[in-house]
Amino acid sequence: MRKVPNNSDFIKIENDALINQSSSLQEHETLKGSKKQTRRKAMPPNGRNAAILFTSSPSKEQKRFSPLLPKEANQEIAANLLFQALKKLHEFSESEDFDLLIVSDNGFNSNLAMRFNGRFMLHRGRTFIQRIGNALKDGFFLGYEKITLVGNDCPLLSNNDFNKSFKYITDTSVVFGPAKDGGIYLVGLPRNILESKIALDKLPWRSHDIMNDLISCFTSNDYDAMLLREKEDLDNIADLANFIHTFDSSDDSFL
Repeated sequence: MRKVPNNSDFIKIENDALINQSSSLQEHETLKGSKKQTRRKAMPPNGRNAAILFTSSPSKEQKRFSPLLPKEANQEIAANLLFQALKKLHEFSESEDFDLLIVSDNGFNSNLAMRFNGRFMLHRGRTFIQRIGNALKDGFFLGYEKITLVGNDCPLLSNNDFNKSFKYITDTSVVFGPAKDGGIYLVGLPRNILESKIALDKLPWRSHDIMNDLISCFTSNDYDAMLLREKEDLDNIADLANFIHTFDSSDDSFL
């Protein structure tokens, strides 16, 4: 079994992590020689597409892959999955020409966002539903036209998933990546969703039948729902064992 990075080395919060405590949407520029402050307009680098990695820092990950494992072991698994997701999304962003936004809590080492050429933004909201809805809204407020959102628990994500998503997202269609357990591993939305009657921070992101509930919500508001190929995500130790061959934690510079 390949080596899993040490969780305490991965997050490095207590000692030297540079955590961005303020929203990246609140940037200001002080004019030299003047007391006047003006807000700098946030413009997306490529002006069109972005992928959001919506995640928790390993130290605050709530998912228990196995109740038999100690807390530290579950956090180490979460750290490894996060690294794999960052590595893949960085590669995909270069080949598919989209920007990477990393939305997490204040335990996330923001130096990692810089390493993988991503933009770090803090979670906003008290509940999971509010935080995921606000992550999407914050991405659109930066000026992007199309956004895909993924977590760190689908190791079979491919660049083709993003290629198809950005192709099929239109003003009248959304994209979902269905997971085999009935959940979703990807959601893709157009900017004009902000002008619809759909409240992103009130969608059924945690319902037992999230895939069908989301499809029903969007189709009832005149959006077509486009589906990617069904894939497995990782929710427990058995899922992890099935995909362990896809992991590579040999990058010592990550520690």
